[in-house]
Amino acid sequence: MDSQQTEQLLIEASVVDNRQVTDPAIMLWTKLLGHIDYDDAVWALRQHRLTQAGKYFEPGSVTQQLAARRQSAALKPLEQTQCDIHEGYILGPDGDCHQCTRFPEDRPHFLATGERPAMLSLGALTAPIGKQP
Repeated sequence: MDSQQTEQLLIEASVVDNRQVTDPAIMLWTKLLGHIDYDDAVWALRQHRLTQAGKYFEPGSVTQQLAARRQSAALKPLEQTQCDIHEGYILGPDGDCHQCTRFPEDRPHFLATGERPAMLSLGALTAPIGKQP
């Protein structure tokens, strides 16, 4: 954040807590939070107002809110992208892979037994239909 953005942040904070937005305050806040993106700082201010009722907004409030956001994001499980049933197949937007669409009977078998279907060789997958080798 530059000093103009810091001033804007402090003006927004002052709407709730009636703080004085002075040049020394702007300089100190810029020195402490200059490395933080303005949009992140505004997000932190708004989160502070929503979750820390009655607590004064300080530079540490910004870093605490951003640290909590990072930790929350890190704790979320990664989105599953590969099919549990057909190893190596990527899930589509509908949650099924290409093989799930082609062989819907594989899912009930997998759920009942836990056995994955046998993987077909590349030759078997590309062989013309109706011809025997």
